[in-house]
Amino acid sequence: MNNSFRNYITAKNVSRLASLLLIIFYFVPAFTFDIFFTYRLSAYTYTFEGHSFGGILYLLLPIAMLVMWCLKSVLKDRIAALICGCCAIADFLGWLLLISAARRAYYYSNAGLVFNILFLLIVIVANVLMFLGVVQPEACLLDRSAYGKAGNPLTNMNNQMNGFQGQQPYQSTAQGQQMNVFQSAPQGQQMNTYQSAPQGQPAPGQAPAPVCPKCGERLVAGNKFCMNCGNPIE
Repeated sequence: MNNSFRNYITAKNVSRLASLLLIIFYFVPAFTFDIFFTYRLSAYTYTFEGHSFGGILYLLLPIAMLVMWCLKSVLKDRIAALICGCCAIADFLGWLLLISAARRAYYYSNAGLVFNILFLLIVIVANVLMFLGVVQPEACLLDRSAYGKAGNPLTNMNNQMNGFQGQQPYQSTAQGQQMNVFQSAPQGQQMNTYQSAPQGQPAPGQAPAPVCPKCGERLVAGNKFCMNCGNPIE
């Protein structure tokens, strides 16, 4: 997949696209009802020809959902996700009420209405995940970095078990090498730094580093789990 297109696959853009499609569906008869399977009724027709002006909310709510993610300079991501999610839930409940009313009036739900409900659920799920911080709004959904606030769960587990919460134990150095830094001395004193030798070569005067018995990945001293496969280390 082209990287330039891949970068557009974000939770924020998914919410924008789904909201735009919901606006389009408002004017498309195939996405609402059939009257006795002979005349297709759109939400627009239901609102303005049926003089049921409460149906205008089915248009205004998706517009509000789209606008929330176009005001980046005004609203923070979590606030936008909260407002957009609330609008989507209100729109979803409104459509359920409309379906119920249509069935009582002997209208028949068109199969296209399923897509309308589906896109509303997509907007709800995307915005709830963004509000909770599970998904980063502007990160590519195809990358692991888009999910969560603290990164690799195995890294976090090792950090917590070693008592180094909130620190990043790995800092990249020259290509092919890693530096494992643990700051245990008081502030102002020299840090205790351990630099592993290039892969496959033990440091001079030291025994070969232990490897994971399950996947063969090199183990880092002090970690309770393998960083590659998560196998517990005794």
